[in-house]
Amino acid sequence: MTTLHTTKQNGQTIAPQPVLRSAATDKVKNWDAIETLNLNLAHVIDLRARTKQSYWSAKGGNFYGLHKMFDDFSDELDAMADEIAARVMILGGVPAWTPQAVAATSKLPLYDSKFVQANQQIEQLVMSYREASRHLLPAMHKFLEIDDHVTAGILTGYAKLLDEQLTFIEAHG
Repeated sequence: MTTLHTTKQNGQTIAPQPVLRSAATDKVKNWDAIETLNLNLAHVIDLRARTKQSYWSAKGGNFYGLHKMFDDFSDELDAMADEIAARVMILGGVPAWTPQAVAATSKLPLYDSKFVQANQQIEQLVMSYREASRHLLPAMHKFLEIDDHVTAGILTGYAKLLDEQLTFIEAHG
């Protein structure tokens, strides 16, 4: 929602300036928007850690290609985590960013870090990415319902990133 705000400077009236207000900031206190964003933030951080684990430990065929891909993917997930955390702050919440908060919030399946074969890493990542994706559509709908298209757009970008990364990971499986 946009409202006009007229200011005075040095005794002169300045032309009306738009003041952007998100409908979500008014309604966010009435529902679980922050919790929904923090769940997805936890998933991004958890996926980033799992992808980095695969980067460090995957062994076997096509090692170099996987190593490079996992490194690039973890960087992209890190950037997405920053974007979601910033949106949590904008909406008046506190990002669940600590390892303890991520562990308590994430609903991704357990990740067994003892696996080192590339195919085992890929299998675990595919399950993790699919589970993270499963939570996105309901979250996007929640934000669209309260006319917060900015947050829905951020989550749409996250969904696109997961789809792209999952496609590449599955291609190596």
